[in-house]
Amino acid sequence: MFFYKIQGYFKAENTDENEKQEGRARHRRGKFSIKTDDEMELVRLINEYNMKTGKDCYYFLCNLGREGFTFGLLSESDQLSEKMAVRFLKNVGIKAESVNIEETTFGYIEDILSTAESFGYVENLVDVLNRFGIERLSGRANRNWRIKIECDETMLMPAGSKEDIYKRVAEIMSEETLVPELDRIYSGKAKTKAIGHPVHYMIETDGWNERKEMYLCLLQALYDNGRIKNRRFCYFEFDRMERISSVTMEQHYKCNSGGAVVIRIAGNESEESDMAGSEKDVITTVCETMVKYRNQVLTVLCLPRVCEKTKKIIMENLGSISIIEIKEDIADHEKASGFLRLKAKKEHLRLDKALFAGLEENKLYLSDELIDLFDVWRDRKMRTSVFPQYSEMKECQAKAVKEKPKGNAYDELDEMIGLKDAKAVIRKALAYYKIQKRTFFPYLVQLMIWLKSMICLFSILAIHVQKSDLKKVNLNLTNV
Repeated sequence: MFFYKIQGYFKAENTDENEKQEGRARHRRGKFSIKTDDEMELVRLINEYNMKTGKDCYYFLCNLGREGFTFGLLSESDQLSEKMAVRFLKNVGIKAESVNIEETTFGYIEDILSTAESFGYVENLVDVLNRFGIERLSGRANRNWRIKIECDETMLMPAGSKEDIYKRVAEIMSEETLVPELDRIYSGKAKTKAIGHPVHYMIETDGWNERKEMYLCLLQALYDNGRIKNRRFCYFEFDRMERISSVTMEQHYKCNSGGAVVIRIAGNESEESDMAGSEKDVITTVCETMVKYRNQVLTVLCLPRVCEKTKKIIMENLGSISIIEIKEDIADHEKASGFLRLKAKKEHLRLDKALFAGLEENKLYLSDELIDLFDVWRDRKMRTSVFPQYSEMKECQAKAVKEKPKGNAYDELDEMIGLKDAKAVIRKALAYYKIQKRTFFPYLVQLMIWLKSMICLFSILAIHVQKSDLKKVNLNLTNV
């Protein structure tokens, strides 16, 4: 589906104070759903136009003022052109000096539909969404958390740069699998007017930034080449693997017809137990919906780098769909050095040997490991070269080194006595003291006095016991 905001501006004219007051009065009346005759007539004309065009699209008035207006549009199949917008405005009798058309998100359309409902321009928000079969996506219509599925909406750029996309791919170390697919995407358009997607995608990486850059580059290239029509796409994340409503998931796919959805699934690779039933249900629901809407919606699945169990279940449920796997590269010493060099160039930092000192000759690296190495080098570089006045500042990690713990009276006493019974009583007394300190703070001083007396008594007891042991070996200590 496509969602649009249509804004227009009337020709600027000199207005007197009476007209300004009328405009303010119209705004106040709108809050109480009281419309002027002109507004009522405009709403009637819009409703007639919607009936003529059928169920594929729905125009509605959101705001009408002295200087301009705002309309919203929900379209099931057609992208809105400036020509279509001008034809609509002409049919409802509005002449505008300028018109601006902007594709927007479902969240924004829901907000201005709610505003239109409060102004009396739309009778019922839920009825409008129900017309397109997406009423469960509304926060007002779907208050049941059990069937609600959260997602984030994102808008792609109106037009991307091929060179920029390839450069971004080099910076996230996914050239081995992503660049060949970009080459295929840019190689040419479809040979016929058939609607559908030849392949869908599976991204496998553990890094959050790498994952995001991978699907953004991929979707931007697909949009620029007409493989997806919608700039808006939705991102879903299933971490806790709770059961999800298949009906709600289908409505999300309906809402994204002509576009794409990105679904991250946290795979369970535990060897101790099999995958829980709820996890399999989530994967099955996603795959069934993906198969049903495979020609209307492009799906990008995001999985961890190691996820063989999850991947196997997904592949078993996708039938005849073709999946292209996109993974982050594993870099050897040479490729890792090039990656670090590229990041330093992007940051406008001068290279030195310290940047490559942490690399080992026979070790393989993932991008997040190299990013950590670069960040450490960059922080030091900023303190020593870029801002040398901070060169004496230490790292937080160095400051966090703990000092060697010092001894205390209890430890010394414990070593001096050497008697199990005495130590057990002292430990019990200290434990009692700790409990009392935590729960009976007003008696803390009395408790400390009692504890001091107890330690003195146990010390005397220990001395007498030692005297008895020494007497057994015929030593006289009467003067002690």
